Amino acid sequence: MATNIYTGRNLTLTIATISYSAQISSVTLTPTQEANQYITLSGSAAKQGAVTWSLDVTGFADWLTPVSPGFSMALYTAAAAGTAIAFSFTIAAGTTKTVAGSIIPIFANIGGDATAALEQTYSFPVTGDITLT
Repeated sequence: MATNIYTGRNLTLTIATISYSAQISSVTLTPTQEANQYITLSGSAAKQGAVTWSLDVTGFADWLTPVSPGFSMALYTAAAAGTAIAFSFTIAAGTTKTVAGSIIPIFANIGGDATAALEQTYSFPVTGDITLT
């Protein structure tokens, strides 16, 4: 039986139709879900609550502009506009899976350590449903 081993090198990230895989060092789609446990005299039952998602991204600062906006400039501009933008996140190894949805753009940290490559971290709230194909 063959097993596929996935690594971060199998990931691609597209935000507002632009691939940022060359600038991204980490991307994770993280669920938050509540489950309530109801205890009665005769037993217990669990009830699943709503799921919310965040698209957590770490990328190298890239302020290139204006012809091909770099990762940093594009997301700063999107955060200033304040409108939801589409994303897709693909895992390609063996069977390719793509997650798609919309995120609310947010501002990120600017700057960093004198001895390190400048990075920015984001935790974008996902709005609406996601799809997995």
